Amino acid sequence: MYRVIVRARSDANAVKATVRTFYPGWEIEVATLHGVRDREGFLRELQEAVRPDRFNLVLLGRDEEELMELEEVFGMNVAFRLVQKSKVRNARMHEIARAIESCRALFRNTASWTGTYVFARDGNTFLRDDDPATDLFLGLRGFRETLTELLGHDVPENPLVVRRRGGLHVVYG
Repeated sequence: MYRVIVRARSDANAVKATVRTFYPGWEIEVATLHGVRDREGFLRELQEAVRPDRFNLVLLGRDEEELMELEEVFGMNVAFRLVQKSKVRNARMHEIARAIESCRALFRNTASWTGTYVFARDGNTFLRDDDPATDLFLGLRGFRETLTELLGHDVPENPLVVRRRGGLHVVYG
């Protein structure tokens, strides 16, 4: 289901250790870009490494920060995340796991509007949250009536609700 892509073999070894520790039995694939350093080589190798049948998580170190903008080149099944070390291999396992969780949250916590809500990234994306504690859901059935009663004013039919940390709920209508 998931494929983590990093630049070099040493980065991949650090990610594999993290996957063994934090995600046993998840069958997360780890792939490298064969150590390419230039932008064109990175893009070419990444296009080959991305699998259309997986959620592809691209982890980059601060040394590769300028490559973050390439995320827009790829489809909805690719998410980039910056690890706050110069290279992914220099990060502690819990930092790599946090980056993986943030990438996973980007797939789950993205919403666009095209006349209806689309829970994926496209040109009309208005919500993209990498916090793993955030949840998106549609307020269906009695939710609208309950919320209207609590707020004291009308709420649109089937609102999009974003639940964030601390019990904060943001309602889109």
